[in-house]
Amino acid sequence: MSHACFSVAGLPFSVEADSPVSILLPPEYEPFSTSQPPAGTEEAARYHVAPARDGVTRPSGATVFWENDLWRTGRTPAGETFFEIYDVQIDGWRLAGTAVPTFESGTLYPRPNPAQPTSVLPLHHPHDRALILGRLANRQGGVVHASAVAVDGKGLLFVGRSGAGKTTMARLWRQAGATILNDERNIVRLAGETAVVGSTPWHGEENQVNPVTVPLAGVFYLAKSQENRVSPVSCETSVARLFTGTFVPVFIEEGPARVLDAWADVLERVPSFDLAFAPDERVVPFCLAAVTGG
Repeated sequence: MSHACFSVAGLPFSVEADSPVSILLPPEYEPFSTSQPPAGTEEAARYHVAPARDGVTRPSGATVFWENDLWRTGRTPAGETFFEIYDVQIDGWRLAGTAVPTFESGTLYPRPNPAQPTSVLPLHHPHDRALILGRLANRQGGVVHASAVAVDGKGLLFVGRSGAGKTTMARLWRQAGATILNDERNIVRLAGETAVVGSTPWHGEENQVNPVTVPLAGVFYLAKSQENRVSPVSCETSVARLFTGTFVPVFIEEGPARVLDAWADVLERVPSFDLAFAPDERVVPFCLAAVTGG
């Protein structure tokens, strides 16, 4: 059996094939790649790679639930979610994969590559992201449009619209000795009773990611200012605001509700703040004082 493994925010995935082919992961997954699912983590989501072939279609009787011009999803008669990609090479839809309702297992259908007949690339945009989002929605988590840093073994999340200062904040923290997890897209989820934050493989302007996962100590909603000001945000308000910055898995029926429930559980455990900040190094101790009560 051939396999490739990766882990995001402590959530392991294993991609396996019965045939002796080389399973390739997208280049952006390299920092998250592992030889085996990490010891001591949760049970890996396991996806079987079917033999590469052209002309794979969805099961008879499957119905479309959600679609755009690039890809679409739906349900099979057996209750699985299927993913189809519009393939310009055949000018039609091609089945890319299926997943059980919890996204803990499924089947991937790669296209044959005559240039590399002994290797397959079963995960690629967009259905790789869909599989991760679907798994997170079933493991009390999601992906947020936010920057995140790790400092002293804890994580801080900075949420804001484009131009609000997410990348600026990440750089300021790096200058102060912190580690940037990701300046654009990060995973927040519950691991047991602890809220954690970890990077996705998909970075922003900083062109870097760090695969470490740390407990989440605070969530900050950003706005640029001439001076630093911080004020607490209630759990209820924070849930709604974090949701607006979330990549919601609308391609599954229960996706939005699951993410809302996850954010309610996370934000009961983690303080949230409105942060108006001046873009200089003074904001770093200012944020630390907010989350430590200092």
